[in-house]
Amino acid sequence: APSPTAWGDRPLEQPYALANDRESGVVGELEVLTGPPETHYHPTVTEVAFRVRALPVGPVAGTPLYINPSVAGFFNKHYRFLLDALEGDAAVAHVAMVASGAGLSGVRTALATLSREGGKALHLFYGLRDVRHLPYRELLVRWVAAGQVGLTLLVSSGDPAAREAPEPEIAAAIAAGQKLRAQHAGGGKMYAQHALHLSFLAGSLSEAGAALSNTAVVICGRSELLLDTEALLGELPGSADYLPQRVFMNI
Repeated sequence: APSPTAWGDRPLEQPYALANDRESGVVGELEVLTGPPETHYHPTVTEVAFRVRALPVGPVAGTPLYINPSVAGFFNKHYRFLLDALEGDAAVAHVAMVASGAGLSGVRTALATLSREGGKALHLFYGLRDVRHLPYRELLVRWVAAGQVGLTLLVSSGDPAAREAPEPEIAAAIAAGQKLRAQHAGGGKMYAQHALHLSFLAGSLSEAGAALSNTAVVICGRSELLLDTEALLGELPGSADYLPQRVFMNI
């Protein structure tokens, strides 16, 4: 329906990159991922999210839609959405994604789309409590084994069994997280956002030649993760010039 508040007299055509596709979802079923938008955000990037979230969770009768209360899109501070911005920014050679908990559901389909299109190195930093409960495990293993995604896992549990995995791809991702944890000079707990920051400084991102000048960063999770990650990235060289257009957050 037309919206006079945000879009003028035109249909709602707000794009989202978070729908299931043939590779990462169930064929014939569209999973719409939505989340609680911040009320102070511009209405252009929140109106569809508010309307979708007004729908009940679960299958929508008479349609192939399934409403899942998670997240609903990534945009930067210029209110540009991820895939649109990447299409118009030839300088971006890397896409680094950071998520924790249920936020993995948000980055999954963006990763699927970008890996299918090719042309950019993809990196995922994911924090969870126990690797035995890693979501989308088989999909992640397949992506890593194919060289489509570089994976770093930050496991917060102190239980040794929580950091063991039979798959070499998952075991290597845990080891990568442990290596960064050993470099963490701040003390206390280390989360995915700290791993991302350290990797830019002296980790796999740095080794791959990634910097804010050629990397888009996608953050998916609670507001604490969004704010903390942005603050850490603000310590990197070039942050004042690149953060507004290169950092994308979920609605």
